[in-house]
Amino acid sequence: MLLSICASALIGYLLGSFPTAYLFVRWKRHVDIREVGSGNVGTLNSYAVTRSKPVALGVLAGDLLKGALAVVLAREVLAGGFVVESVAGIGAVLGHNFPFSLRFRGGRGLAPAAGAMLVLGWPVVLVWLLLWGIAYLFLKEVNLANGAASLTSLLVFLAGPGVWISGAFGESAPAAWARAFGALLMATILVRLIGPIRDQMRGSGDRRKRNSGV
Repeated sequence: MLLSICASALIGYLLGSFPTAYLFVRWKRHVDIREVGSGNVGTLNSYAVTRSKPVALGVLAGDLLKGALAVVLAREVLAGGFVVESVAGIGAVLGHNFPFSLRFRGGRGLAPAAGAMLVLGWPVVLVWLLLWGIAYLFLKEVNLANGAASLTSLLVFLAGPGVWISGAFGESAPAAWARAFGALLMATILVRLIGPIRDQMRGSGDRRKRNSGV
C-alpha cells in the first residue's frame, strides 16, 4: 500500500506540474504569465493577460483534466482504492501550485482540485460552487469568494456530520480518510489564497483612505 501511495503521489504531482496556463499564454502573447497580471498561473490571469475566452477556457479545461486524469490513472494503474486515488488528487493540486517545471511558481489549485473531486466525489464541487456563488453575491470579488467557499468547505469537512462526507464520496471511501482528504485539499487551496486575499484587503483599505481624504 505504501508503494502505491508514493506512486500515486508522484503521478499526481507530475501531471499537476504540466504548465497549462504558461504554455497557452506564451503561445498567445509570447510572455511569461508569471511576470504579467497577477502573476498567477491559472485561468483568471490567463484571461486577464490575453483577453481571450478560448485561451481561458483551454486553460480551465487543461487544469481540470490534470486533476481528473491523476485520479483515473491511479485507479486504473495502481488499483489501490479511494486512499490511493485521493493521494493522486492531492498530488495534482500540489504539482499545479508548486510545479517543478516553473521553478515552483504555479497557480492556486482550484481547477485541478475540482477535476479530482469530479471523479472522487462530484457533489463536493456542486456544494463549493453554491458557496462560491453566495459569497460572490456579497463580496463582489473572485479571490474573496474563492477563500470564503474554500474555508467554509474546510470547516464542513472538519466538523460536518459523517453522513454528509460519506454521501459525497460514496460507501467505498473510508469515512475518516474522506474527511481528512477533503480538509487537506481545501487547506492546500487556502494556503495559496492568503496572498491575493491579503492584497485585496490592503487595496480596499487604501481605497477607503483615499476616498475619506486620509
